[in-house]
Amino acid sequence: MDSIDYYNDTKYCPKCDQYVLYLRSIQACYCTECGGQVKLFSKADWEEFQRLERGSQTRAQRNGFARTPGLEPETGGDDEDEGASRRQGQGA
Repeated sequence: MDSIDYYNDTKYCPKCDQYVLYLRSIQACYCTECGGQVKLFSKADWEEFQRLERGSQTRAQRNGFARTPGLEPETGGDDEDEGASRRQGQGA
């Protein structure tokens, strides 16, 4: 697993027009230079990311497995919900 260096992580600041260090709060992340709200990517980098994503295949597609039409992946709840439903079923 890669180690994450939180002290050197950068995000794009539209006001500064560059990738900058940022401060994270519960609602958003803010530039340490100007105080403006930062984004993960610049517009150009986001468009490039989207272009590359559209061209990539899923692991199943690369391995020759196609999705069965009409079957969608299950969207399970988080562990707390599953634990609560189990407890209710046990009469707790």
